[in-house]
Amino acid sequence: MFMTLEEKLQKAIIDRKLTQTDVEQLTGILRTLLSLYENDLRNPPIDKLVQLARVYHISLDYLCRLKNENTLTNMDELNDTDKAKIYYCLGEAVKKKKKINL
Repeated sequence: MFMTLEEKLQKAIIDRKLTQTDVEQLTGILRTLLSLYENDLRNPPIDKLVQLARVYHISLDYLCRLKNENTLTNMDELNDTDKAKIYYCLGEAVKKKKKINL
């Protein structure tokens, strides 16, 4: 089953049995922002995705993948919105590369 980033965030908070208040306290990310991320009203920047992945005990790779497969083999299968999200994540990662010790 195909899961979007938003669905993965929603599932992760449920699986970890956390509330948005818990996540806010652990990450410093405001509940209002968490809600926007979970409802696809705002794309989380890469540093927030890193924080959420750590709290939810899931990989950043899993969160950023738009399909639940190990690899994406054909970008032509994606719609423009999904492509834009990939390019956004990649662009943010490049900008922050010097700040994040990969």
